Formats: sequence, structure tokens, C-alpha cells
Amino acid sequence: MVAVAFAEGGDDGYYVFTVARNIASGHGATIDQVNWTTGFQPLWTFLCSLAWLVTDDRGALAVIYAVSLVLWFAGAFFLVRLVREATGSRPAPAATAVMVALFLCETQLGQNYINGLETGLYLTLCLVLLLAFQRHLDRPPPAASWKAAIWLGALCGTVMLARNDAVFICAALIGVTLLAGDWKRAAREALVIVAVASLMVAPWLAYCYWLSGELMPQSAIATSIALREVRPDLETVLRTLVMSVLPMQVVKARTIVAEHWLVLGWLVPACVGVLIAVRRAWMPTTRRGFRLVLIGFAAGTALLVAYYVIFSRAGYFFERYFTPVKLMVAILLSLAVARAFEGRKAVAAGQAAATVLAVMAIASNLYWIWRDYHLPFRGYMGEQAHAIVRSPYSREGLRLGIAESGRIGFLYPDRVVNLDGKMRLDVLQALRNRKIGEFIQSNAFDYLLLHPLDIEFFDELSPDWRRNYSAVGKLDTFDVFARTSVR
Repeated sequence: MVAVAFAEGGDDGYYVFTVARNIASGHGATIDQVNWTTGFQPLWTFLCSLAWLVTDDRGALAVIYAVSLVLWFAGAFFLVRLVREATGSRPAPAATAVMVALFLCETQLGQNYINGLETGLYLTLCLVLLLAFQRHLDRPPPAASWKAAIWLGALCGTVMLARNDAVFICAALIGVTLLAGDWKRAAREALVIVAVASLMVAPWLAYCYWLSGELMPQSAIATSIALREVRPDLETVLRTLVMSVLPMQVVKARTIVAEHWLVLGWLVPACVGVLIAVRRAWMPTTRRGFRLVLIGFAAGTALLVAYYVIFSRAGYFFERYFTPVKLMVAILLSLAVARAFEGRKAVAAGQAAATVLAVMAIASNLYWIWRDYHLPFRGYMGEQAHAIVRSPYSREGLRLGIAESGRIGFLYPDRVVNLDGKMRLDVLQALRNRKIGEFIQSNAFDYLLLHPLDIEFFDELSPDWRRNYSAVGKLDTFDVFARTSVR
């Protein structure tokens, strides 16, 4: 189960695992025990490194998988808690069951909790952050003390260390505190929150600047339009937003939306559903603190989405980047469920709905697992890792240059050099200076394993990378190039 789950997360999860393993073994935040890197989210990576302090690769991945499950269930708990405090009353048991089912059976949320990356930690901490700000805003002014502001600042700092782009959400939530009454008192509290959060994040920013001369982690630079000005098309953005707005409890529903252009068909009912949920969220009995927090969270999420659409070319990651949109939908739907299940008749209907929903979600997921269970790569870290282990390119002594090398680099850290710039600063510098050809020639890799997009990019930057290399075939999704002397 661990291999399947983390392989579905792609290469980035294994970048994190490789750095975490090196931290635990005393080699620092390096990708290959030599070259230091800033291409990771600090809090999750350091938490993962604790697993390698007590066990080996297999045990560490199992521990991280278990922690991911705990964070997933904790997210459901804090979601129910947030709705409970928003309404000021305990939801009916049937309503709670449906809320938990909506959260745990949601395909996109589930995949982002169990993918080896920081997303699950980030989502659960976001719910804790919303709950903390809601409580803060609902307290009478004398109770809103300096201690509360310091606690909120520490929580904001923790969320930003879990995922750096949380700065938009934190800034928006701090902003709404200025709307909560006494402006001068709120401004003083906001300054304390900002100061504490800044002190917590400053060491990470200083580390990034010391190592690379940039405050931003290198993985963000490597996927930005500043490196390659290729913007995701409108279809990619709209499809991702629809997938984030539309609750998808059955696995196949996600595939249908992803593979077919049904944006117009899905967008109208999805938006209508969200508007109904928003209307229920603004019921007179909903606490003012919750409404302000919801405004702040929506504003921060909108800024986050706008940032990625404007500055990032990594449209293939947008589904993960836009996960706060899905979290917003989950909160609104949960509040709507709590309101709808207040009558006696609704309790019986809610129990039946929860049962049907759970059976559908569980059955569809079991079918999905059974359908692919016999595939041999499922016992490995995905198709790419399975392919290279069985290929001649895995033999000891070879030096491999590979873009998107997370899984393969985790298997062979002493042989693989990452060529996409996310983890090696020298490669990122070569890409930025249009000298990737010089870098490849000077390293004399035995083989290069590149995807078509990487080949196109390298040709655009520095066509001389092909000198002394020629295509010799394919391996899974990679095109393989061999150095002339190796052939």
C-alpha cells in the first residue's frame, strides 16, 4: 500500500524522502550527500527525517504512511470541530457522519493526504489555523490578549513552514482581524502575529538566501515562467478549478473530468452547489468570527490561485497547488449538511445518505485497487522505478543524468544527477544561464533519461547538449541518450 500511495504522488515525494534520509544520516539537507539544496518544504522534510533516525527505508516509508493517515483523520476531526464552533451547537450524529464521509471519501483530498508530500500536513494545519482565528475573533475584546496573538503568530509561522505559499492565506486571515472591531487594538495584535510568524520563518528564508541568493526555494524557481516562459493554457486552469470545486466521491468521477472536456457541463451545477452552500454558511445563527475567517480564507485562496496562474508554468501541479479551493468547498458543504440535518426527518434521511455515500466510495475504491493489483509495477515505486530496476541502466558504476528523478534518485543516490533544477543548485544555475549543454558535457554522463518536454527545453536553451550523445531507445516515458563512448 505504501509503494502504491507514494508512487501516485509522483517524483516530488521521493525528492523529500531523499533529503530527509540524508538529514537523518548526518549529511545535511542534500540531495546526493554532497550538494545542498533548498528544493523542499522544511517542516514536513524534517519530520520525515525523524523516521530515518529509527529505521531503514522500508520502515521509514511505513511510518510516514501511518503519519499521513493520522493527519488525514485529524483533518476530518478539525473540519467537524470548525463547523461545530461556527454554528455554536453540536451537529447531529448523522450530519457528523456525512461530513466525515464527504472529507475522507473525497478523491482529491485523499490523494493529497497520502502522496508522500507536505500537502496533508498543510491542509490539517490550515484547518487548525482557521479554527484558531475563529475562536480569536469570537472572543470579547478583553480576552483577546497578547498571548493569543503570540499563539496565532506561532501557528501562522508553522503553517508557512509546512508550505511556503500559505503566506497568502495567513496574510488574508491577519487582514480580516482588522475588521473585527477596535482597529487600533486589532492593528497591535496583527503586528504581534506578523512579528512572531516572521521570526519563525526567517531562519528558513536566511538559509535559502545563503545557499542560492534567493529567498524563494529553488523548486519554485525551477517551475516558474521566469526560467521558461510557457504559461498553462486556459483549459488546464479551468479544468483544475472545476476539479477543485466539484466534490468527487467516486474515483472514476475524477478521471472523467480529467480526461474529457466537460468544464461547461460541470461548472454550472458545481457553482450553483457552492452558492447554496455559501448561502447556508451565512445563516443568521452562524458566528461572526466564522464568517470573517471564511472571507479571509477565500481571499487568501484566490490570491494563491492567481499567483500560480500568473507566475508558474507547472500546470501539471495545479491540482495540488489549488487544494485549498477543495478545502473551502468541503467546509461550505459540511456547514450546509449541518444545517440540513437539524430536523427529525432529516436525521433518518441523513443516516441513509451517509450509508449510501460510504458504500459507493468504498466499493469504487476497492474496485480501483483490485483492477490494478496484478500490475507488476504496483509493488514498486511506480512504473519508472520498476522499469529502470529491470533495465541495464541500473548497473553499478553508471552515471545517469535524469530530469524528474525523484524515485530513481531515491533508489540510486550515488549515480543519479537531477537535471530539472528542482534539487541541484548547479543545474538550476546552468539552466538560468543557458549553459545546460556545458554542464552535461563536463559531467560526462553515461546516459541521459529525458522526457520530450525536457528535450525541447534543452534544445531551446543550449542545443550543444546533444554533442557526444545520441538517442538509443526508450525506457517507460523516458527517451534514452547514450554518450558516444558508451555505445
